[in-house]
Amino acid sequence: IQGDATRDEVLVAAGVERARTLISVVSSDAENLFVVLSARGMNRDLTILTRAGDEGAVLKLKRAGADMVVSPYEIGAQKIAQMVFRPHVSSFLEGAAGLDPSLDFRLEAVEIRGGSAYDGTPLGRSRIREDLGILIVAVKKEDGRILTSLGPETVLQAGDRLICVGKPAQIREFKDRAAA
Repeated sequence: IQGDATRDEVLVAAGVERARTLISVVSSDAENLFVVLSARGMNRDLTILTRAGDEGAVLKLKRAGADMVVSPYEIGAQKIAQMVFRPHVSSFLEGAAGLDPSLDFRLEAVEIRGGSAYDGTPLGRSRIREDLGILIVAVKKEDGRILTSLGPETVLQAGDRLICVGKPAQIREFKDRAAA
């Protein structure tokens, strides 16, 4: 769809009423605010991500209904600081995010679905590491809590998102098994 996203008819033509996610990165904070307000009014369940150029716009965009607001200037400053003070961590995270194609591993989130072999299984009995070579780093629970001190007794449940490290093929296999 080509058109002005601040106009309701353009959002409707793009399918905002049935969409799951909207990303608004138009040229100004005011226009992003307008898009967020309009989209939120048309679809209460929509996940909305937007960009803020001005520091003061972040709170306004969230109040208008944005779920996540990204400030490119803040992200840039954090990235530079990380590269200076923690260069090895920065390099690892870039590789894990898939930004360095020469590295053969990824950091991914895999959701455990109800009815899969992992639902209700303690991590120690899941055989994820033994069978797939996947390292589980954290578990994000449905209520938003993030568990990082994982032990063999940590029980996996439907809706959990497992933050893991592995090769792309291993992760694809894990996603298939976790969804089955």
